[in-house]
Amino acid sequence: MANSQGLSTTRISRLLRPLRTKCAALAAMRHPISTYSGSTLPLDVLPPPDSLRSLDRSLISLIVLKSIPGEQKRRVPRLADMCSTLVGQAMQGEDPEEPELEAEELAQIEKLYDFIPITDGDYHLGSALLAHALDIILRCPDHFTLLSILFDISLEHDLYYESCVLLHRILQVTVRLVGSTLAICHPSHSDCLVDLCRRWTRAGQPTTGFVRILAETLVSIARPALWRCRALGSLARDLHRQDAVLDLAGQLLDGCHDTVLMDQLNKWVNYSPISPPHPHDWSPRFDFLEHSSTLICWATHSLSFPTPSPESVCRLLEDVSPTVTTYDLLIKASFGIERELDSKAILQAYSARLRAENLLLLESSMWACALRFVDTSMDVDCCKKDMRLYREELMDLVEDAERRCFGSGRQGCPDAWRWEEIAGCWVESASPARKKARIQLEPSSFENSFKSLVSSAISNRTRLGGRKQALAAIRKFRCSEGRDDVSPSDDALDCIY
Repeated sequence: MANSQGLSTTRISRLLRPLRTKCAALAAMRHPISTYSGSTLPLDVLPPPDSLRSLDRSLISLIVLKSIPGEQKRRVPRLADMCSTLVGQAMQGEDPEEPELEAEELAQIEKLYDFIPITDGDYHLGSALLAHALDIILRCPDHFTLLSILFDISLEHDLYYESCVLLHRILQVTVRLVGSTLAICHPSHSDCLVDLCRRWTRAGQPTTGFVRILAETLVSIARPALWRCRALGSLARDLHRQDAVLDLAGQLLDGCHDTVLMDQLNKWVNYSPISPPHPHDWSPRFDFLEHSSTLICWATHSLSFPTPSPESVCRLLEDVSPTVTTYDLLIKASFGIERELDSKAILQAYSARLRAENLLLLESSMWACALRFVDTSMDVDCCKKDMRLYREELMDLVEDAERRCFGSGRQGCPDAWRWEEIAGCWVESASPARKKARIQLEPSSFENSFKSLVSSAISNRTRLGGRKQALAAIRKFRCSEGRDDVSPSDDALDCIY
């Protein structure tokens, strides 16, 4: 890669002059460029042109090669680099088409480049030059082919900032109206987001960065059809084994209607695994708890709809272990309504639905979160009388919900929880200590056999009439067995008779 040492104001102007000329020619084309194909799709990338009359890869590659130091590896940008990039963005004037301002504007640009310190191998000048060149290009009318080529070049040379800017602009082009429909909703572009994401990750960029830029773009465009398009569904299926899909799910609570929320919930929850193979892989993420709470609030909100909820939503909520802040978003949204009666009715609807699905732990957590919200966000001394009464009502609701949850047993254990009078709350019952059975050593079988043999022999000899009768019986037994040659026994027991 070429070195950026030796960059001067004259050389920068010489590099940017053909870029300005080509961009001016591109901006002068007010009508779409026609090709040999009469049915060009909205997001089609045109084949590379054979002539050099258009803005091609060589010009941008030349600026990139002159701007980046040799053997420059990825690093964390310093403050001076960020400042140089901001200066490069502000180089171009607001009215570049006016000819009388062109000479004065170029003179001001040269002065700005002179103010940038020439240190660290002119890397600061290179950062400003890249940002300036990109700003010139982005002022032209958006062409998907041009943006796609620049995006690949930025990824190839590991230009993270420029890649993020171009990705944001490409996504803005994909969500624009083409006729009566959005470009991204075209049936032929169902994999365009998956393709962009794979190009991004193949260059070594994090998936969370792509999802963050995509979420910002989707939320800024208030079009519910975006969340139901096939391209976004394909991306969710492609990311379902990663926690990046939660970043997209967390954005649904902002700027979306209930119907769109419900439709997308049915699809996305089915895509994401209920029990991931390695849950500990998600734990290092600092924002996982926030997204987890958002997903729980999202699912609880969908349960209150009149339409039946999918089984996957109930399975998702059954495996939840809520905390004291799980329902913060839902409670804040409910109390944000101007009329207090509507807020109470909404919370009652959530509670009734959770109770109907036998999600008693979530119901008690929701009421406890509501009571906590009232205690922490409102001054009891100066609030209205009806709010003080509602606070007392919430205390009763929390107690009733905890009694239903913990008093009726948990997971088939009727004595798992008990009411502690001193603490005034439900506590988990301690399991009784198990007594170990006393182990008794049994005598060996050989010893038992020997004892029984001796005792049997003694008892039999005791019942015999005398020595002579015993010897006669033994001889008779030996004769019946045909063993007369066996010598008399010298057993010690014979001596006692």
